[in-house]
Amino acid sequence: AITSTISPYFLTSLGPPSQPYLIPAIVAAVVFLLLKNNWKNFALAGLLTGLTTSLHYLGFSLFLALVLYALYGHDLQRLKVLASLVLGLLFSISPTILFELRNNFFLTKQIIAQFTSGAVTAQSQSIVSQFAQAADLLSGDILGVHLPTLLFFLIVVISATLAIKSSSNYKPQVIFLILVIVINFVAVGFYGPKVQSHYLAAVYVPLFILVGYLVSYTARFSRLFPVVLITIITVALIGKNDLSRTSGYT
Repeated sequence: AITSTISPYFLTSLGPPSQPYLIPAIVAAVVFLLLKNNWKNFALAGLLTGLTTSLHYLGFSLFLALVLYALYGHDLQRLKVLASLVLGLLFSISPTILFELRNNFFLTKQIIAQFTSGAVTAQSQSIVSQFAQAADLLSGDILGVHLPTLLFFLIVVISATLAIKSSSNYKPQVIFLILVIVINFVAVGFYGPKVQSHYLAAVYVPLFILVGYLVSYTARFSRLFPVVLITIITVALIGKNDLSRTSGYT
C-alpha cells in the first residue's frame, strides 16, 4: 500500500486526472468482493467490470478473468454465477449497447479495427517486444527500477507461486490475480504498436498484491528483510517521479 501510493503510474505517468485512474480502484473492489463467494458479489463484480470496459476497451480483460475464475474457484452453481456476472455486465454497459444499436455499431467497429491493426503490427514486430515494453513500464512503476524482461517475469512467477502455495485459503483469489495479468498482457500484445501505461491499468493492483506478498514472505528469513526491501523500493519510486513538475500531478 505504501509503495503503490507513490508509484509514478499514479503520480506522473497518467498526467492530469483521467478515466484510467478509476480502473485500479475498480479492480481492487472486485478483488475484495471475491473474498466472499456469493451470486450477489458476482453480479456486482460484473457491473464493475462493465465500468472498466466503458473506461477503456482493455478493461474487458477483467471480465474474462472473472469468467474463468467463476468456472474454477468456488463451490457455487457455475451457471448461476455466470448468469450473475453477465447480467451485471449487461446492466452496466446498457447505455453503450443502446448507443451501438442506434449508431450502426460504431464503437464495435473501432475496437475491431484497433485490434486488427494491432494484430498486423504484432506479426511484423515480435509480440515479445510488446511484452518487453509492458514489463519495462511495470517494473519501473512498481519496483522503481527497469528490470530485464525475463527477470521481471521471474519475480512475478515466484511471487505468484509462493502466494498459491502459502495461502491455500486464498488460492482461487490468487489465481484470479494471475488471470487478470495474463489476459491483459495478451490483449495489450494485440492492441497496438506502442504500449502505454494506461493499457495496463487492470494489472497494477494484482502485481502490487503479488509483489507485496513476496516482500512479506522474506520475513521468514529475517524480520528486517521486508523493512529493507520496502525502504529500497520506496526510495527508488520517489526517484522515478518528476518532482520538479509544477502541474499535472494527481
